[in-house]
Amino acid sequence: MDRHPVTFVSGARLPPCSIYVSGHGCLVDGEGRPRRLTDQATLIRSLLAESPELRRLCGPTPDSFVDRARDRAVRDAVRGLLRAEGRVSAQPGLAP
Repeated sequence: MDRHPVTFVSGARLPPCSIYVSGHGCLVDGEGRPRRLTDQATLIRSLLAESPELRRLCGPTPDSFVDRARDRAVRDAVRGLLRAEGRVSAQPGLAP
């Protein structure tokens, strides 16, 4: 539990916590920096706004994205597209 301690600027340490590590990588912005945490609808809306191909695959809204992503083939296509468009980065040091 002490592999990735969280310490505030004040020096206080957060009790052990968990993080999510994706086997597919980390979503990044146009500069290659990890995207800031946000709610799912906001994240999906921004991805759709940035990618005409993603809108073609998943529709124009977060609701259509979630609905279409229930299909495994669509999810696989989305993962491939995000990689091809440079929207995913590996998470070195975090994979089990």
